[in-house]
Amino acid sequence: KEFIEAVNDAYQESDMDRGMLERSLEMSSQELLQANSETRAIFQAIPDLLFRLDSEGKILNYKAGATTDLMLQPKEFLGKRIQDVPLKQVSEKFTDAIHQVQEFQKIISIEYSLSIQQQTLFFEARLVPLPEDQIVVIIRNITERKRAEAAIQESEERFRMVFENAFDGISIYEENPDPFKRTLVECNEQYAAMAGRNREELLKIGNTKSIQTKIDDPADVEWQDSLISRKVFRGSFTWIRPDAKENIIEYVGVPILWRGKSYSIGIDRDVTDRKRAEEALFTSQQMLRTVLDTIPQRVFWKDRQSFFVGCNKPCALDCGYSDPSELIGKTDYETASAKTADRYRDDDQQVIETGIPKLDYEEPQFKPDGSQGWLKTSKVPLRDKEGKVIGVLGTYEDITERKKAEESLKRERNIFRVLIDNLPDAIYVKDTECRKTIANVADVRNMGRTSESEVLGKTDFELYPADIAAGFYADDLTVIQQGKPVMNKEEFFIDKDGKKDWLLTFKLPMKDEQGRITGLVGIGREITEQKRAMEALKLLSHTVKSIGESISITDLKNNLLFVNEAFLNTYGYTEQEVIGKHISLVSCDPDVSDTAILAETIKGGWQGELLNRKKDGTVFSIFLSTSVVVDEKDQPVGLVGVGTDITERKLAAEALRESDEKLRNIVEHSTNLFYSRNINQVFTYLSPQARDIFDCEPDEALVCFKEFMTDNPINKLGCEIAEKSVRTGARQEAYELELLSRKGRRVWVEIQEAPVVKDGKTISIVGAATDITERRWAEMALQVSEKKYRDIVTWAPIGIYQSTLSGKLLSCNSSIAEMLGYENANELVGCNMGQDIYYDEKDRERFIAKDNSSEKKMTVSHETRWKTKNGSIIWVLMTVHDVRDKSSEILYYEGFVFDVTERKHAEESLRESEERFRLLVENSTDIVTEINAADKYLYVSPNVKSILDFEPMDLVGTDVLSRVYGKDKAAIGEILSKLGGSATYRYRDRTGGWHWFESSGRVYYTSSGEQRMVMVSRDITQRRKAEQELEFSRKQLQHFTEHLEHVLEEERKRISRELHDELGQLLTILKFDLSWLKLEGIQSDANIIARINAMMESVNEALASVKRISKEIRPPQLDALGLIGAIQWDIDQVEKKAGLKGVVTVDGAEEEIKGQVSTVLYRVFREALTNILRHAHAEHVFIKLSQRLGSVILTIRDDGRGITKKELKGTTSLGLVGIRERLRMIGGTFTIEGKTGNGTVLSVEVPLKKKNGERIS
Repeated sequence: KEFIEAVNDAYQESDMDRGMLERSLEMSSQELLQANSETRAIFQAIPDLLFRLDSEGKILNYKAGATTDLMLQPKEFLGKRIQDVPLKQVSEKFTDAIHQVQEFQKIISIEYSLSIQQQTLFFEARLVPLPEDQIVVIIRNITERKRAEAAIQESEERFRMVFENAFDGISIYEENPDPFKRTLVECNEQYAAMAGRNREELLKIGNTKSIQTKIDDPADVEWQDSLISRKVFRGSFTWIRPDAKENIIEYVGVPILWRGKSYSIGIDRDVTDRKRAEEALFTSQQMLRTVLDTIPQRVFWKDRQSFFVGCNKPCALDCGYSDPSELIGKTDYETASAKTADRYRDDDQQVIETGIPKLDYEEPQFKPDGSQGWLKTSKVPLRDKEGKVIGVLGTYEDITERKKAEESLKRERNIFRVLIDNLPDAIYVKDTECRKTIANVADVRNMGRTSESEVLGKTDFELYPADIAAGFYADDLTVIQQGKPVMNKEEFFIDKDGKKDWLLTFKLPMKDEQGRITGLVGIGREITEQKRAMEALKLLSHTVKSIGESISITDLKNNLLFVNEAFLNTYGYTEQEVIGKHISLVSCDPDVSDTAILAETIKGGWQGELLNRKKDGTVFSIFLSTSVVVDEKDQPVGLVGVGTDITERKLAAEALRESDEKLRNIVEHSTNLFYSRNINQVFTYLSPQARDIFDCEPDEALVCFKEFMTDNPINKLGCEIAEKSVRTGARQEAYELELLSRKGRRVWVEIQEAPVVKDGKTISIVGAATDITERRWAEMALQVSEKKYRDIVTWAPIGIYQSTLSGKLLSCNSSIAEMLGYENANELVGCNMGQDIYYDEKDRERFIAKDNSSEKKMTVSHETRWKTKNGSIIWVLMTVHDVRDKSSEILYYEGFVFDVTERKHAEESLRESEERFRLLVENSTDIVTEINAADKYLYVSPNVKSILDFEPMDLVGTDVLSRVYGKDKAAIGEILSKLGGSATYRYRDRTGGWHWFESSGRVYYTSSGEQRMVMVSRDITQRRKAEQELEFSRKQLQHFTEHLEHVLEEERKRISRELHDELGQLLTILKFDLSWLKLEGIQSDANIIARINAMMESVNEALASVKRISKEIRPPQLDALGLIGAIQWDIDQVEKKAGLKGVVTVDGAEEEIKGQVSTVLYRVFREALTNILRHAHAEHVFIKLSQRLGSVILTIRDDGRGITKKELKGTTSLGLVGIRERLRMIGGTFTIEGKTGNGTVLSVEVPLKKKNGERIS
């Protein structure tokens, strides 16, 4: 009864609560309906497309502003994942965006394009996260915006292209009432060039006053008016640039209003050149008109129909007009007779039609009074810029008077001509250039010509040999330049037969009316015969006096009548001492008498050798030749003797004999080959050395020289030299030949030859050939060596150069050019190194000063800076030495250059790095040390003082392990032995206290190969204490948690038993009692029966709840079936109730799993299974239980959507937290991985025993 009352009270309270809840729900429903209506109205008003997606991207619902916005029918996308919609081109973007929304729980926007009805449309999609992992996608058509953006971008690009590439200067100014305070906002490069500055400089300057230095211009007022009226303004001004140049600028200004400020866009054009050209053109036109009107020639120009288009004033006056403009538009028919006009017109049309000028032709002019004049006319075609003939330009002058003078002169010339052509003397006239203008018949004949035309206009250099012409020319210049006549001068020339003829010449200056010399008149009278007779006489006298032989004349008594100078010089007498004396004065030959010689001479002459005596008594040999002297009657009157001192010849003959003997020995024993050959190159003599060169006997080699020559091109050159020697009869330079001996051996010889000339012709060649084969091979080897050297220098990776003492670069290789940015070395050769290459010329001057102070050769290495072609600076290492001559004078410098710019930069970087390292080390809270291979400290950072109370030098040189705690030395030793790593250890400070350190070391090697280690150590003493305290606390907490879990599990068992045994029994008894009441109350009131039935339903529900709660608190199947059986039982129940199919696999479970391990694993399994049912949307679950190495491994895998990273990191994942805490109590661990669309894997590992070997209960 009490229980029924309690149940009734509970139902009444439940009814009251339910009523209040229903009223609250009714009110909330009304508010929700109203809000829903408002929201729906807002959604209907939005023109965008809206889609609602679940966590997998499945489209749950949609809203479209218009059905035309949908590309697909609703049935094609509702209920499907957005990734599976046929629009593949956007599905990948949506997939990525969905993952980002789920992972970061923030709004993600994407843009994409679609081709619809042959149009490309652009869309923007915004993905907004909702509760329960749902997403709202809002899609908006942004095609118009995109098109507008593209149009703006295209417009901006066009403006930029125009702005940057315009030929005019373009500027944008922020305006100011004061025109000199306008601010430059932007300008192009052309505008900057007009200003004489660069663009960046202009924009930095900013204000107009500093940029535009103008001459005051009233246009400034008009410009201000245009700004106010907002009208385009055009004007011009003069711009004075910084370099003082004045430019004339035409500009167009466009005022604009933007964001409340006044701006102007200016387009400036530099018209300085055009303005100056216009001024020059105007000046030129004025000058041309002045010239045309003042020159005596008449000038006119006509169109293609021969109408006058213009003329100068003299031409107009000739035509009867006072002003040239009066003639324009008229023809020749209006200014001359018809006959004359026809001729003029025909000439015009001929020039116009053919396009060929008609120049300097003379034509008659018939004047109105009937007289005839003469004109000299020229006509040329006038052309337009395409070259088309558009008219004719003509000039003419009146030459009537000149024609009359020419006729008179012609008559006078005819008379003059007849006169001079009949004179025997040569008469000629020359102009001031010494060219013949007149030559009479005698003069033409003297020059070997047949007509005057052959000599007119020519100088003497064209008519006579150069040496003769030079003499004539010198006299001509004396007459023409000084005005002095040449009188009675004897000159010779060579006639047509090659004979020398003599003239007695007179040359007189010819002057005009003003007394200016216009040329000369020359007269030449032939005196050849007289000259030859006088010369023969002089020659005979000179010959007798100057001949080298002794000449004497004696009478028939052998008394001396005449002796020449040679006679006196030979015998040592004076003329007075010998004249009249007997010939025996000098003769003394005992074998030949003077009388006998006289007799033989009279008979026909005598010659022979005899002995004579000089004044000093010296007896010597002479060769005497005598002949008889006869008078007019051919009677002998004396004899002439010619004696030659042959003493030297006698001695020479003896010397020649001895020389021949010596020469024969030289020829036979010389290493050179001596030979002679004829002009056809056939050997006529060969010395014995022919055996060594030709590999045959000399007689066998007496053939043509060419038979021994190879096809080497050098032989052709040698043959040409040999032929030249034959042709000229002069000795030529030595030459080389390559010969092929009889045995096929190639021999190089050097030839030196001399021609043997007789009667002006070469009859043979003598020569010597030197075997230079070895030298030639040495030279070839040297050439190869030099080429290798040149190639090495040219292509060497280091720079090589030579320079003069003054710094002029003589040569350099390509590496130098490449270093300095030049295309080739030729660009550098000739430059001044100090000025053009050295960054600081004083660097070179210091080296030169040092070198000049030394008397010995020096080699100096130094680093300096050089300038490249583009002005950048490089560092070079130079090794330079001087090259000196034998007297130790410096000839030039030679240098080797290395580009060390990168090394310099590296050194600078290293210096900076070391500075940063020093600052980092000195300011770091960690201790930084450097250790050598012997495990000794080389460096300790300063902060060791604040941590260990050591000075850095206290530890430098000490062993690293000396202060390490004994048990921790192995950890540090491992770092040192393995050349790196990390360790945690204890280290003793100065006071003996221990500090915990965490150190990391890494090995490096110095440039010398020495091993070093850098170790960074952090004092973790306080952290270590905190960790120890935390570890102690964690262990206490773990023990408490284990105890609590054990107590809770036992409590669950007790409650489960009590619920099942006691409360279940009471409810069962209550159910029986209600059944009894129902049976007993059959005849009772129907309301009571209904109430009893309701109470029985409640009791049944209470029984079911008791059973369910009892199982959840402590599943009976775990105790009844064990872990594996309980898992299989749960899987079977889930498959029946939820349709989730499961597979349980047991692998290697050798011993039964029970106790705390069994309970924890089962709880983990139940938590994972619940999560799969709630969130995974899986169709299968796979459970695997295995044992390995003393541990139990439980793996649970599903094929659902896959857990996300956000869910793993989420604070609401209490199930994962519970799993982690349960496993930690028994030393277990777990991992969980999820992959979108491929399910989730949970892996749990639990040890069966504790670390001390005790089994986990």
